[in-house]
Amino acid sequence: TSPRTVDKHMERIFQRLGVENRASLMMVASDHLRPNRA
Repeated sequence: TSPRTVDKHMERIFQRLGVENRASLMMVASDHLRPNRA
């Protein structure tokens, strides 16, 4: 897989999730994967 292919895939993922960079992506993932505390 070329670096350009990876960049394009990441760009599409960012667009779908409404984030602009990997740090924001990790925040979304962290919030999504965190178990609910009741």
